Amino acid sequence: MYKYSECENIADCKKWDEGVLLGKNPSFYQSTAFAEGKKLCGYKTKYALVEDEKGNVLLRAVVIIHSFGIYIHRGPICYENGIGALNYFFVEVLERYDLNIFFSSNILELKGGRQLNELCVQNSAYHTMMLKIESSFEKQMAMMNQNRRRIVRKVLRKDNEFVFEQGKHNLDLFLQCMISNNNSLLDNKKLIPEIVAMSKQQFVELYVCKFRGQVISGIMAFVFGEVFESRYNTNSKKYMHLNAGTFLDCNILAKLIEDGIRYYDFAGYDVNAKEGEKEANINYYKRSYGGSVVKFNNYTLRKNKKNYMIEMLK
Repeated sequence: MYKYSECENIADCKKWDEGVLLGKNPSFYQSTAFAEGKKLCGYKTKYALVEDEKGNVLLRAVVIIHSFGIYIHRGPICYENGIGALNYFFVEVLERYDLNIFFSSNILELKGGRQLNELCVQNSAYHTMMLKIESSFEKQMAMMNQNRRRIVRKVLRKDNEFVFEQGKHNLDLFLQCMISNNNSLLDNKKLIPEIVAMSKQQFVELYVCKFRGQVISGIMAFVFGEVFESRYNTNSKKYMHLNAGTFLDCNILAKLIEDGIRYYDFAGYDVNAKEGEKEANINYYKRSYGGSVVKFNNYTLRKNKKNYMIEMLK
């Protein structure tokens, strides 16, 4: 009924990514760009498929293998309403690796997912602020709160010295801005190499605001399908009062409207932040554009549940 296969490299990246976008839960984190970026960071990554007897793809996943378990970020990608292929996928992975599976997605909302949900442990949830992109900048402005609209009008005046640029040629200046805000990043063995690795991938774009030749605000984003995700950000503390972040976001929003992107994902929202904390101020900034909080559940499927899942497949 089902057939499982996996490989470390795929010949047709375009075909894989197009397949991800056709799924019920498409995500950059299941794309070849994310998989290849993680490989450059030293992670063991595989591409997995579940097909039916006719060769139709029912499920695909970017599988990242750690010593402590299998990680599937925002996946697997599913194509059917039922969970038969999903059960089969989990059983195959458990049998091959004998490790706990960690995944973050809302796939358990598929028809029949309740039974599988009972076998998984929900560890936590990831929240983000998702902004719908309107058909014009005027309509986008109407979504913002009064204070954000006031700041937008201020930073978009023709007499300011800001320059908006898109392109990875500004990567070094972007990183310099990040490090100038936090010197400890020089000792971070993961973040900077990760940013450099991801910058080499497709679907990854870099946008900056320059002031007198210096990058004072920047966003490295994942742009995949209908979603723009503001993944890595920096804003110069020295020039924070100039609201360069707002200038940058407004220029990005104008471009997203032009390109037909449907959602701006602000990449995180701390629902536990308390008033006066840094995270609460960041929340306010994101909320001021008029978006909504979206939740992704984080699950663990423990390896000792394999036999229960095999029974579910009978």
